[in-house]
Amino acid sequence: MSRVLLSAATDGLVAPLTSQPLERSEIRRAVHDPLSAMAYVQTVLRLGYGPEGPASPRRRVADVLDVVYRPRHAVPRPDSGTGSSTAAPDG
Repeated sequence: MSRVLLSAATDGLVAPLTSQPLERSEIRRAVHDPLSAMAYVQTVLRLGYGPEGPASPRRRVADVLDVVYRPRHAVPRPDSGTGSSTAAPDG
């Protein structure tokens, strides 16, 4: 489903999902495929072109996330590939 929604958005399509119509039994029966092994349709996906809606309000990252910088300490590698390791094997 995510691949379909992302592909639609990339192509400029809008893709609203709804399940409300399926709450009515006569509609559920109408969209049910009797040859399918699936019991019932779970959601309806509409694809199409439409007007661009307003942008969703977003908070600034600093309002919801504390960024703490911690410098990395250099950790020596056991074998840098420049010679044989002198570490004794465990055991």
